[in-house]
Amino acid sequence: MPQPGRAYWKAFLRLSLVAIPVEIYNAAETQSAMAVNQIHKPSGKRINDTKTVKGIGPVPADEHAAEGYLVIRDALRGMNKLGVGQITMSGREHMAAAGAVEDGLVMEVLRYKDELRPAKPFFSDLPAIKLDKEMVELAREFISR
Repeated sequence: MPQPGRAYWKAFLRLSLVAIPVEIYNAAETQSAMAVNQIHKPSGKRINDTKTVKGIGPVPADEHAAEGYLVIRDALRGMNKLGVGQITMSGREHMAAAGAVEDGLVMEVLRYKDELRPAKPFFSDLPAIKLDKEMVELAREFISR
């Protein structure tokens, strides 16, 4: 069976004296990417990621942005809720959830089932071994500590 792609991270999961090799693969299917640029209206020039306009200089940030961010963060934190909405990344819309974590907001991109790669090819080379129940119970005991 063909490999499901190239692992972008390889490491060992260590449980006491046992080291288990693991590989991390991207579970999301990537579609065609499209660049989206912001344009400075008066000049028609591209705004750089540093929010400057070539030949003109920095574009001032919205002074109310920080207050709005903090209001949303504190409202979500106080209600113990997540906000769910759509975001646009690389020219595509995605569902996302945002929630308060410590002093900030953390966003998680949500994926539909058809956007995920099937899991079976990633684990197809695992042997079918009957596991010793005592070993599994010992592993549970280590994990629970």
